[in-house]
Amino acid sequence: VRVYRDARGAKDFTLADKPRKAALKSQFTLNDVAQTMGRLTLSDVHRPQDVALAAKPAFTATLETFDGLRLTLDAFAAKSGGDAKYVTLAAAYDPALVAAPAAQKGPGDKKDQPVKGPAAAADVAKEAKQLDARLRPWVYELPPFQLGNINKTMADLLQSDKPEKTAAAHAAVHPAPHR
Repeated sequence: VRVYRDARGAKDFTLADKPRKAALKSQFTLNDVAQTMGRLTLSDVHRPQDVALAAKPAFTATLETFDGLRLTLDAFAAKSGGDAKYVTLAAAYDPALVAAPAAQKGPGDKKDQPVKGPAAAADVAKEAKQLDARLRPWVYELPPFQLGNINKTMADLLQSDKPEKTAAAHAAVHPAPHR
């Protein structure tokens, strides 16, 4: 899934490629997908040679900012199996991500606020390089709830046309045998 904000000051995120008639289960859950990526809690850190990871990531998540910073998270399970709990992180600068001046202004921004120029782009590129140098050499563990928040599917975010089976509904159709 792709979750984005239209402008810096926008309060809520939008779900890309949402079917026209589909409704979100919860705006909070949608917002949490991106916000979790922006506030990761690392529960442990390992040297790569100390952790045997699966050959391919279970999933990849990318956080892109209006000023051109891209943070990529690859989630891995252990080579022996199990759920993904390890991540590698990489940072990069992509000038193509830099928002046009009109898109940088959000509802709370002042109209005369200066737009970041080339010097700021150099600062973001430098920050990305420093972040990458600090993050890339390590394998991190994240709490399962954070990985679950980041790895949502379209089905996790949209209301279904099919009614959910509740325990009571199931019991009504399939009563327990008498003892």
